[in-house]
Amino acid sequence: MRKILFIILFELVWVPFLHAQNIDQIKQFADAQMESRNYKTALLEYQRVMFFDTDNQYTGVFSKIASIYYNANEYENAITYYNYAWRTEQNDSLKMELAFKKVLCNFKQSSYLLALYDLLDMPDQLTPYFSLKKNLYLGICYFGLAEYKNSLTHFAELVDSTEMVQLEELFSDFNRFRKKYRPGKVELMSYLFPGLGQLYTGEFLSGLNSFLLLGGITGYALIVARNYGFIDGAFVLLSWFYRYYSGGVQKAGQHATNRIDHKKEQVYNQILKIVYANLQEKTL
Repeated sequence: MRKILFIILFELVWVPFLHAQNIDQIKQFADAQMESRNYKTALLEYQRVMFFDTDNQYTGVFSKIASIYYNANEYENAITYYNYAWRTEQNDSLKMELAFKKVLCNFKQSSYLLALYDLLDMPDQLTPYFSLKKNLYLGICYFGLAEYKNSLTHFAELVDSTEMVQLEELFSDFNRFRKKYRPGKVELMSYLFPGLGQLYTGEFLSGLNSFLLLGGITGYALIVARNYGFIDGAFVLLSWFYRYYSGGVQKAGQHATNRIDHKKEQVYNQILKIVYANLQEKTL
């Protein structure tokens, strides 16, 4: 009887204590691995903590697991654990930081609509720090969605009048550039004259190749028509000419899109350079 009571007492008092102590040791080891940048080992140990933590005493590991996945470029997994961390976090400021980290994960995947949803779901009344951060992220988000007026509106909240003039010039120049190399316009040029669209976008070899190739096909079709009849010549022209003609038009449109994307990246970097410089002055 005494033996049975001793076992019961041990189960009720010592086992939970040893269990909690074991989890704490695992977490300490995981933290040490995290500091040493042994992320794979740290991830496994943090997951062990989650498994054994039936009382939810170590919810802080969620954000650490999310950080490991973020550094490994596994953004979907990172978002999942940032969500877990957000739901269990009691501190409002830390909850906001977690929300912004989730937005950043969506940026990394070019999922700007999902990022916008999270940003618009944030409170309107924020501290000055979070208000600046929200405007920065909204500016980036709208720029990624090609909603440039909205993007400029939010970036304008982060700069002074002098920098605002620079931003307006950047957006204005980019708008003119987009109109100049509008893919539909460039494709129409190649429809009207094969190779012209490629030449217009600076792809001289591609444009010359398109012109010579289609010219050669046309010449060959005329020779066939002269020797074997109009129908044979038309068949040769239609079967080969259209294939390379439409391909040239598509290439012209793609060249235009590539030029706009390259310019967009340049403008984006210039915008962030101006904005970050102004923010550093405000926060010093």
